[in-house]
Amino acid sequence: MKKILLFITSLICLASLNATALMIEVPIKTMVQQSDRIYSGKIISVTTHKKIFTDKNFGLYRIITLDVDENIKGDSVSQVEIFESGGNLNGYDTRTSISPHFNENELVVLFLKQGQNNQFNILHHYQGKRTFPDKQIRELFVQELNKYL
Repeated sequence: MKKILLFITSLICLASLNATALMIEVPIKTMVQQSDRIYSGKIISVTTHKKIFTDKNFGLYRIITLDVDENIKGDSVSQVEIFESGGNLNGYDTRTSISPHFNENELVVLFLKQGQNNQFNILHHYQGKRTFPDKQIRELFVQELNKYL
């Protein structure tokens, strides 16, 4: 009887847990090596778009536009668009706990991976976005990255 009660209690506890994502920290050196591009700059826009799969099913994705201050790794560009799944549109919110959040005017360093159709995505989810309060602190981080290039 005690075993049955323990089993039922365990099932109830498992059913009440929220889904969470556990990620292992990726070292900076590995992030630099695995990135196709690394850019430093300011987020100038974040827009959510709807992709329709069928009459009743759709998904959301965001296009994040970065005004590039410094090309750390990869081709030299002045702006880059990053495609990320999820977003918030007309009351629908489909972001995950491991997706980075973006706000206009953020100073960031982004580690990017080139995906399908030559679109760029953030490498290792939220670990591929580093946000800084000012340019001086961001520059110190960029100097650290240069050790691994």
